[in-house]
Amino acid sequence: MVYHLYLHETVQLADDNNITVAVPTKGLACLAYLLVKNKPVSRQELAALLWPNSTVETAYTNLRSTLSRMHGALRGSPPLILADATHISLVETSLKSDLGIFEVQKIDHVSISLMLKMVRHPFLKALCRELPFSLGPFIAEVQQHHEHLLRIALVSFSKCAKSEEEQILVRDAALILLERYPADEFLRGLLGPRVRLSSPTASRIEVEMQGKNAHPKERPPRLALLPPNADGSGERYEIAVGLIEDVTVALCCEREIAVVAPYTAEQIRREADKVEALQRHNVSYVMDCHVSLRGLFAQLIFLPTDEVIWANRFELRGSSLVEVRNEIAFNVLEAIKARIWATGPRHADFEAHPEAYQDYLVGLQGMGGLQLASIRRARKFFRQALNRHAGLAVANSAMSRTHALEWLLTARGDHQLLDKAVEFAEIAIQLDPLGADGHRELGVARLYLGDLDASIAALHHAEQLSPHHADGLYSYGDTLVHAARPADALAKLETALSLNPLAPDAYHWSAAGACYFLERYEDALAHVENMKDKTAADRIAAASHAMLGNKGKAQYLRRRSMGNNPTFDVDAWTAMIPFKEAWQTALYRDGLKKAGF
Repeated sequence: MVYHLYLHETVQLADDNNITVAVPTKGLACLAYLLVKNKPVSRQELAALLWPNSTVETAYTNLRSTLSRMHGALRGSPPLILADATHISLVETSLKSDLGIFEVQKIDHVSISLMLKMVRHPFLKALCRELPFSLGPFIAEVQQHHEHLLRIALVSFSKCAKSEEEQILVRDAALILLERYPADEFLRGLLGPRVRLSSPTASRIEVEMQGKNAHPKERPPRLALLPPNADGSGERYEIAVGLIEDVTVALCCEREIAVVAPYTAEQIRREADKVEALQRHNVSYVMDCHVSLRGLFAQLIFLPTDEVIWANRFELRGSSLVEVRNEIAFNVLEAIKARIWATGPRHADFEAHPEAYQDYLVGLQGMGGLQLASIRRARKFFRQALNRHAGLAVANSAMSRTHALEWLLTARGDHQLLDKAVEFAEIAIQLDPLGADGHRELGVARLYLGDLDASIAALHHAEQLSPHHADGLYSYGDTLVHAARPADALAKLETALSLNPLAPDAYHWSAAGACYFLERYEDALAHVENMKDKTAADRIAAASHAMLGNKGKAQYLRRRSMGNNPTFDVDAWTAMIPFKEAWQTALYRDGLKKAGF
């Protein structure tokens, strides 16, 4: 009996009839380790590697148990493993594996295809979440060795690749390897003639990045261009998918960025938790695309701050496809270059203080809703991030936001909260003057303090720094509501919602306010209905129903609102809200009074 050990796409042990043998996960890892080492390994080494957090005695017991279970699974067949008192080794004549693919002598289309398949489905990746971290360096070393062998084979195969199918295979292999080794000029050359994506106007950024204010990075940032989502399928979708793949290949020729290969990008698109998958692949920038009857919508997102830094919509017509392709590639590259230049210190913070950055990310998860408890919990994580690294600008901005939101949700007029919001926002601006976050939070705090002119100035500056940042546009729109410009506010808010379709509740809450002051009460209620947690908007919804004559619904919402905030006083609250024009205060008070507040 000869067993077959598969260590890539699906990790399993199978018999001669290709029937899976029930081997425990750590048993498979043990077989893989022995196979790669190709020599007897001490019991002490294996036990420590597979059970690093156990005592020596427990680790030895677990190893004996695993070996016993493996022996039982083989059902009396010749053994795969030989073990004595101190060492364990493989019976090589009883085992074959897919690692043999990398040892073939003949380099041809078939062997390159098989090697590429193995590299695309990395060694033991399917078991990584079930294995201890102590195996990480071993797994990474094997995968790196496989990539090295594929590159060696590719050097030989690329010289004789003649057919279109063979040339496509060479390109696909080069793209996968470039994802890991973006500085490899040989691999870059295999993509074909380089397409020039720069323009005369781009030289400014290149010069600035090379000047004294540049922030060079040892490793270029990683970009993933995800295949588009679609409203259906058909020719339009197929054109868009091909277009994005072509842009990916073009960007792979650039040295400033490392581009995730199309195959990997497709796998990320399929992941249930795309954010986690992108973080796992160390992606800093992601281009998200959507195909509809209106064409292709593309937006480039800077993941560390979840900020849209470029967005556009394109028609997918045959005569314009080349222009669309060049415009996407050029704008993506230039947006990333500008972001590298502008946010070098921020990247340095993230890389130098990963624990602080992790706390910041955890805190952000609690900021999507409008529940006071979740806002306060998020603040604990932001404070923890600042305890680890006080110079983390984005954490200071987030602290500012939690204080402003608490002021809004409690409706008690506590100016100490707003003073704290201003303090943290000003610290963020001092730490990162080119970041939009601090200016945005300062604008929000100034709004609630009643300084509308200072608020608009700060939010306008934030928009200039980051014109496609949905959160910034939302905050700007919210201020314009209070500044008696509800039509302009709604335009900003609708742009923010188009950039962030699965928006936080606050977007719709503010849009409901804009619609209320435009006396579009049904539209106001429609925005409230789009909120996941509608309780924060109970007052504006009650006022809207009252203005429409729906007294029963208005009074129900008033009772629910008062149950959540029994101390609410309509006159005190409307006196506190910083409306620029008296008619706004009168209109809002009128709606609340009609609702029974």
